[in-house]
Amino acid sequence: MKTEHVAVKVSIRRKTCSLKIFKYFGVIRVDRASERKESMKWYVLQFTTTRFAAVFKHLERLNFSYYCPMATEKYRRPDKQLSYRERLTPLFPGYLFIQADFDEVHTTTITGLPHTQRFIAFGGEPLAVPDDEVCNVQKGERNLLNFDEYPRLVEIMMMSEPRMRSMAMLNYITEKSLSHKMKRKKNDCHQKKESSKAQAAT
Repeated sequence: MKTEHVAVKVSIRRKTCSLKIFKYFGVIRVDRASERKESMKWYVLQFTTTRFAAVFKHLERLNFSYYCPMATEKYRRPDKQLSYRERLTPLFPGYLFIQADFDEVHTTTITGLPHTQRFIAFGGEPLAVPDDEVCNVQKGERNLLNFDEYPRLVEIMMMSEPRMRSMAMLNYITEKSLSHKMKRKKNDCHQKKESSKAQAAT
């Protein structure tokens, strides 16, 4: 079925954002109390592509904060050649960002929900996504990303084929998250060494 992306009006609960030839609508649900907790981190949750509305409801029922960029598709009606319908679908089909503290909530509390599948993980543990990367995706929706500064991310968000866009974003986020994790680990080791030196000097 051939689809093409178009701009349409949306309800207040969705923020209208534009990026060149597309217009995106990110579904954002934020638990204000969780914003103040430093232990809350972003993760990527995989879910059944066509059941995103049900997944949103389950996450909202449990008061989880999540972010799922949305795109509008215009598709030809099967019963009428010259008639089209429109629908909102995830910009990255089958994936969304979710905020959680796994010291307080077990991963299965989320993956046990209907139509959810797994967290994107590394070494058997869910891979935390840097806040900056989630913010960059949101900036891309608002057409605030500089192509010279973030060429790869802009190109990914501009991809016309949904599955390729999802896979490209998944690879991008995984790479950035691992890089951030390694840098953080290196900084922690450096701080421990400096602390040990200071204690030895005293």
